[in-house]
Amino acid sequence: MRRVIVVAAFFAAGIFTHDLATWALCCFGAVQLGTVDVALPFRRLVAMLSIMIVCITTTVFVAMCLGGTWWSVLFIAGVAFMYGYLERGGGAPAVASLGALALGVILAGEPRLPGPAAAAASLVALGMLVQALAWLVVLRHERRALVRRALALKLRSVAALLRDVDSSPAAQAACHAETQRMDQTIEQAGLRPIELGLALGCASNALTASRAATAWLHLRAPGAADRLAVSTRLRHAARRLNGPVWRREPRQDSLPMVDDSWAISRALLSELDRVDAGVEGVITGTVAPEPPDPLGLSRQLVDQARQAGVQGISTLTRLRTGSVQHGVRMAIGVGVAEALSIAVPAAHSFWLPLTVVFTLKPDWSFTVVRGFTRTLGNLAAVLLVPTLMLALGGSGWGLLAALVALTTVTFRWFAGNYIWASFGLAGTVLVLDFAMEPSADLFAARIVATIVGALLSVAVASVMSGRVSGQADEKVGALAQAFASWTTDARAAVSGQAVPAERLEAGLMAARRALVDFEPVASAVVFELRPAVDPVALTMAYSSAARLDDALVAVTASAMLGVHVPAGGPSSAERQSLEFEMLRLTEFTADFERTVARIQSRADALLTP
Repeated sequence: MRRVIVVAAFFAAGIFTHDLATWALCCFGAVQLGTVDVALPFRRLVAMLSIMIVCITTTVFVAMCLGGTWWSVLFIAGVAFMYGYLERGGGAPAVASLGALALGVILAGEPRLPGPAAAAASLVALGMLVQALAWLVVLRHERRALVRRALALKLRSVAALLRDVDSSPAAQAACHAETQRMDQTIEQAGLRPIELGLALGCASNALTASRAATAWLHLRAPGAADRLAVSTRLRHAARRLNGPVWRREPRQDSLPMVDDSWAISRALLSELDRVDAGVEGVITGTVAPEPPDPLGLSRQLVDQARQAGVQGISTLTRLRTGSVQHGVRMAIGVGVAEALSIAVPAAHSFWLPLTVVFTLKPDWSFTVVRGFTRTLGNLAAVLLVPTLMLALGGSGWGLLAALVALTTVTFRWFAGNYIWASFGLAGTVLVLDFAMEPSADLFAARIVATIVGALLSVAVASVMSGRVSGQADEKVGALAQAFASWTTDARAAVSGQAVPAERLEAGLMAARRALVDFEPVASAVVFELRPAVDPVALTMAYSSAARLDDALVAVTASAMLGVHVPAGGPSSAERQSLEFEMLRLTEFTADFERTVARIQSRADALLTP
């Protein structure tokens, strides 16, 4: 809400002063900084925001000075190279370079800027500065909100897994990815000790409940009613975390009506109680009398998140050649688009290179898949938003209402849904562009530029194809090693051997990290033109690993949660279910090993000179 209010305030100032063109520049800066959404300690956030404002303002000033000349092609291509080089690493450098490139492209293509370039760049900087100051004022509240949102997304992903009857790999991947996002958000947020302890306790409860739910699904094979009941309780807990402070929903412990005759069912209900206790602690800020952390997960979550961050840095260094290649790819794609916009004068000439900025991705497959979804969002914006502006008849207050709606969509979905994010961001740019330069040409130029930009991105990606399949051999090897270690420990634990819970936890986390790292490779290879490995085999490997992960979680969670099934008696059905799961584990392990061997053999044959 803070980000939308800042943008709307600048636009309202333009309405009152009858100078929308000037204040729209402030809106551009406020929108760009508003797309940054991280949880950081105060000093780190100030440093990051300061660097971003300086870099983006400098880029915008130079771009406006060179706008409309052939020198702008070289400059924009250079900025595009830096963004392409930094994109793989993610984080603040990639966000800052993307903001500099996007605003540089937009304002270099504006034919009529209010005043000299220095004044216009100062207005953009003012928009970013006010947005940054507003962020720092409400930092504590927003930091807590981001942590609570990350916890809520994790609970929702578990609820979605329970509603997914087939337990598809896609649902598993989403659930695992939310675990990593939750860990990293908590680790980097800089929470106070009490708040950190409460967040870590809630996170560990969410993880344990996730594993108990997986074990319950496979061992108990519950019906739709029981699955829906547990899913409803988790979604209610997530809604409590993600709801507004002024509308606190009451705790509802008695939602699920689950048959608790099995030990794993009782364990799941116990973990759901712990989830509710952890959520209550995060919301109220009170520490539970008995810390709900049966596996000691909270001691490992921060270390895991820090390790993932170090791995991300080392991966960027290891893929330095690939980063340079994508930098060159971005420089050529955006540079050609910028040159076309100068060679073929048209209204809103920045729309062509801006489309390339948001559709050209590091690899061919992601350019095709994500570029397609972003192109759909852009096309929806260039069709619907101009229609709305025509209907409004140039009304300033009507444009303000449209801007509020579009920026709300942008900030809500910028990091979550490509179509909605593209629609909101493209629509926001359209409104601000119209405020700076009212034009009757609202449709044709932008529609053509969107299509040409998407085709140019695909053409550049196909000629300079980045292939993730080259990483397949390394990724599948790491996956096989992690699952082999975890499988050995899980079998030993279920057979009654003394395997420390910390060792089982470490094996589970290592396998999950390897699976999350492997998923983009398996998904991307399907769309590659000349993959280095068999895409069918790679997809089968991911599917096999997902099934193996499910089976391993079922038997591991049974051991870690203390679900001890006697040799006979009333729990014979549960004992037989566990024995059946062990047989499935053996089958899935053999299937996975065969698939991995096939991939490695094929990769060796292709990579051998």
